[in-house]
Amino acid sequence: MLENVNNENKLLKLFYRKINSTKDEHLYLIKLLTGRKHQIRLQFFINDNPIIGDKKFSQDKNKNLSLCAVSIHFYYLTKFYKFNLNLNEID
Repeated sequence: MLENVNNENKLLKLFYRKINSTKDEHLYLIKLLTGRKHQIRLQFFINDNPIIGDKKFSQDKNKNLSLCAVSIHFYYLTKFYKFNLNLNEID
């Protein structure tokens, strides 16, 4: 679990698990416990593991941002919404 505080002194909390790794790159499964703006990008930067291609929180400005959601669940106007990406269908 990562716990940090942003520049507004608000708590940032997430669970993460490394699911794949190469020499220079790592793939994580992340579950947010708080929902702050840029939270994943900021927390990984603070903990010396910036996301590839992150133009805001890293020096790696020449690549595309390597961050995507595979699942999102939320309530809106009392209705529950759930969206999942099937990783087997990605080229």
